Amino acid sequence: MKEVTGGDSTHKIAGKMKDGTSPATVNRWQKSRPDADKVVSFCRAYGENPIKGLVQAGYITEEEARTGDLATRSTEDLLAEVERRTKGR
Repeated sequence: MKEVTGGDSTHKIAGKMKDGTSPATVNRWQKSRPDADKVVSFCRAYGENPIKGLVQAGYITEEEARTGDLATRSTEDLLAEVERRTKGR
């Protein structure tokens, strides 16, 4: 996160996300993995590729990210796939 945000405060990160994420939630990400939808929101707020963020957060593998099929799918499809894969973990 620090690399992407340039060291922005949790308040600034939450404000940039514009999805209702609180600074406290951003702070918790330092100890636990954010939900996949928050990863996507964070990446979009900072102009980063959400697929790269999902790889970094461990929701999908680099191999999966390299497939053309995955790269062309909608955010909703990606999040549904993440949910399917993480159920029961």
